[in-house]
Amino acid sequence: SDLHVCTGVMQEGDPLGIVPTVSSTVSMAIGDAIAVCLMHLKDLKKEEFALYHPGGVLGKQLLLSVDDLMSEAGELKKIDSFHEVLNTITSYRKGATTVVNDNGELEGIITDGDLRRTIERLGKEAFDVTAEEMMNAEPKFVKTGDRAIDVLTFMETEKISFLPILEGEKLIGCIHIHDLLKEGLK
Repeated sequence: SDLHVCTGVMQEGDPLGIVPTVSSTVSMAIGDAIAVCLMHLKDLKKEEFALYHPGGVLGKQLLLSVDDLMSEAGELKKIDSFHEVLNTITSYRKGATTVVNDNGELEGIITDGDLRRTIERLGKEAFDVTAEEMMNAEPKFVKTGDRAIDVLTFMETEKISFLPILEGEKLIGCIHIHDLLKEGLK
């Protein structure tokens, strides 16, 4: 070796003085300091770092987008019946569904909670309403390309479990909080 780094460790921290406690901690600190210096010297960016650690939590947080995890969203029209809404929510197993116009643009969402509130409010008459009468016409959504970790943080902050994913105004899919959590992002 051309260089030697003397750590200055004269004694280990255990009672026998033989278990590598102090020396291992000092070695890690020196290794971390060298790594940080090299990151500065090489002007390493997050994206470059992620390329070397794509499968780990850090790599996933930096590289994974909602596009990688999204699934098909059940799409209804405003005129669809209560039964069609119920069947769509049940078949897609996301606890929610979307309402779109003829151009595939998001008009609203309907959650399990919206169904329950409609039944509570209208009783038997709930079965005669349309999707438009049940939907949240101002739903939160995310855009294609959004980082999965940012979407997870947003969902946790807003206390929501389902989000439509848009490209421009067009619905392209949906994401459920379980899709993000099972990736181990937190």
